[in-house]
Amino acid sequence: MSEQDNSRTHVTRSPHVVEWDEGPQTIAEMRSALAPWPDALRSFVEELESTPFAAAGEEPLAGIRRVLVEHRVVWFSLVHPAVREAERASRDGTARTYTVDEVRTDHDPVTFERRDGGDPS
Repeated sequence: MSEQDNSRTHVTRSPHVVEWDEGPQTIAEMRSALAPWPDALRSFVEELESTPFAAAGEEPLAGIRRVLVEHRVVWFSLVHPAVREAERASRDGTARTYTVDEVRTDHDPVTFERRDGGDPS
């Protein structure tokens, strides 16, 4: 399967978050989804194989689920077009950069409160 085929198999609705029902849902699906990227696949398999089925104080398989969730994020960054474009632009120096002053232009430089009194986020 080519990288192009893999990215069409699992399309996400947003370039900012992987929803619970998006992307690989099982260990087999994750292996297949990461197959075009041997380093990512190797990392997934090694982490999965070293994770216990149960740990003190955790519900059974919590560690396995955590490995799947973490690697869904890895997969997401490899296949989503907006994320891939941003990574490419960052590597080749064409990404738009912002100064702290540009980012905080609507905020007071001392209190960091919004100048218009709105939500600080």
